[in-house]
Amino acid sequence: MKILFKINTIDEDLFAKLLQKQMLRSRCQQLDIKDLQDIKMKSKEYFERFEYNELRDIIFRFYQKYIEEKENLE
Repeated sequence: MKILFKINTIDEDLFAKLLQKQMLRSRCQQLDIKDLQDIKMKSKEYFERFEYNELRDIIFRFYQKYIEEKENLE
């Protein structure tokens, strides 16, 4: 059974407990994650690099405006 935690709800004690699991511990070692602060920083980096995409947001807004104007012309 997998239990998911949001990173901002984990404290140092819980993180230490979670690291007792071999799979998570080895994954953290591969990613050079030593403590809770590391995992928070790496998750922020991941979000900024792969999830948040300002260009995608701009293009989507242009598309929405285009559809809106197209509907107004019809």
